[in-house]
Amino acid sequence: MDITTPECRALVKKELQGMRADVVVCDGAPNVGGNYNKDAYLQNEIALMALKCAVDHLGAHGTFCTKVYRSQDYNALVWVFKQLFDSVQAIKPSSSRAQSAEIFVLCTKYRNPDKIDPRLL
Repeated sequence: MDITTPECRALVKKELQGMRADVVVCDGAPNVGGNYNKDAYLQNEIALMALKCAVDHLGAHGTFCTKVYRSQDYNALVWVFKQLFDSVQAIKPSSSRAQSAEIFVLCTKYRNPDKIDPRLL
């Protein structure tokens, strides 16, 4: 399923039956086409949609891990993560090709704020 669709998000909500998740992981990727800027934009869009899902369903102190591309938007994306989590770490698994722009960002200790500025998401 495609995390960017309302149908997918509704299915996640239905499956959780009102429970809060301890962990949300996103290893999704767009169909890449050779245009690095477009591919990076689409990958980071998926990461933001996964973050929206995490915010909707994570319990306090939960963990979120997502794949992102190092691009011109990377620092802004990490800044958003840091507004919502106490700890944010970039991780490049040894299984990932060295020349690949993809990395994972591990966000721990979700702050579970009462209100989130909609401009963050």
